[in-house]
Amino acid sequence: MNRFARKRVFHAKAGAKGGKRADLGGQYFRSRWEANYARTLNELKRRGEIVDWKYEDREFQFPVKRGTRFYKVDFHVFEEGREYFVEIKGLLAAKDVTALQRMRKYYPEVTVLLLDKKRYAELESEFGDLDGWERS
Repeated sequence: MNRFARKRVFHAKAGAKGGKRADLGGQYFRSRWEANYARTLNELKRRGEIVDWKYEDREFQFPVKRGTRFYKVDFHVFEEGREYFVEIKGLLAAKDVTALQRMRKYYPEVTVLLLDKKRYAELESEFGDLDGWERS
């Protein structure tokens, strides 16, 4: 194994099955959970509970020289007069914890909500009957 191959470590995301989703306008999502959350956001938008949402539209840079220097949040959600970000994680790796800690330190005005396994289960119980919902 060469020195570059060792650096390539891949972590499976929650409900991992990346790909484009026809029912979501051909948009690529990294996991089933992300695609299902997008379906949830579309439903909330249809109901008028949110104004809009975007997927991976913003990357934050941290003023550090080593470690986690950049962070791209999964979802950017817009409500009337408010916006926030949502990160989808079944398991938190060390770099994920570091990124979230650095967000609190360097961008305290930005709200990042974590959708973990427990919250995803709640989401699935409420929205799991939406068209196209993917089950693991």
